[in-house]
Amino acid sequence: SFNMAKEPVASVCLTPSTKMFGNVYLDNEMKITKIIEKPKKGDLGNYVLSGVFILPSRFFSVLEKTKFNMELALGSLIKEIGLKASIWEGEWIDIAYPWDILIANKIIMDSWGRASISKSARLIGDVRIEGPVQIEDNVEIRSGTIIEGPSFIGADSFIGNNVLIRKYTSVGKGCIIGYGVELKNCILSGNSRIGRLSFIGDSVIGNNVDIGSGIMTINGNLDRSTVKSTVNKKSMDTNLNKLGAFVGDDAIIGSGNTIMAGAVINSKVRIPHHYTYPKEKCK
Repeated sequence: SFNMAKEPVASVCLTPSTKMFGNVYLDNEMKITKIIEKPKKGDLGNYVLSGVFILPSRFFSVLEKTKFNMELALGSLIKEIGLKASIWEGEWIDIAYPWDILIANKIIMDSWGRASISKSARLIGDVRIEGPVQIEDNVEIRSGTIIEGPSFIGADSFIGNNVLIRKYTSVGKGCIIGYGVELKNCILSGNSRIGRLSFIGDSVIGNNVDIGSGIMTINGNLDRSTVKSTVNKKSMDTNLNKLGAFVGDDAIIGSGNTIMAGAVINSKVRIPHHYTYPKEKCK
């Protein structure tokens, strides 16, 4: 749209419900006439802003004048020089809650058609790769590991012996995954470590996180009800039957801990090792 119109462009899309988003109203030439953030029921439009913009650099000064109110700033731009709409017809999700990251990750990985393995990656011994797996530069994967695609292994990561990496797992740059770990539908950000014989499922792990050996993320309730999580100190129903934990940057989780479904561990939190002997801490 930008190449054709040579004017500012905002991407828009259709969504089953528009009431929680910035609604866009168009004229016959696909120009945006107005934008209303979370309009009242009677004013709901068909399209919503989908988050991609091509705007002139002076838009930043407009943002400052409106105290960084995006709705007011875009409204000013519409009045001054106009704003063209470009319709996105692919899958789209608004990442409003932490668990939406997992859904977005799945949308991206489902678009992969084939495997891509860097020539500098080292697969030592019997390593089995199934489906569209992307492995970046200088990754080392030890014997006995199984990787089910779609999955992603970032540059400079180390995957130990007998690791199982299941579908929709993303391992960030510089991660270390210990012996016998199982990763399922999870996102590990860069430079994180997972100790041996741990299970991380349906979870999002931040940067520089150190997870000890024998960690279990519970990813469901016994009665198979939907998992609840905490957002801004409020309990919310995620409407998901499978959900693990959210671990912030620089957190440290000691060995032997079990983390309940939907748990949120804040950045830089330190959880001590869990042990049964001795009963009292050694002095």
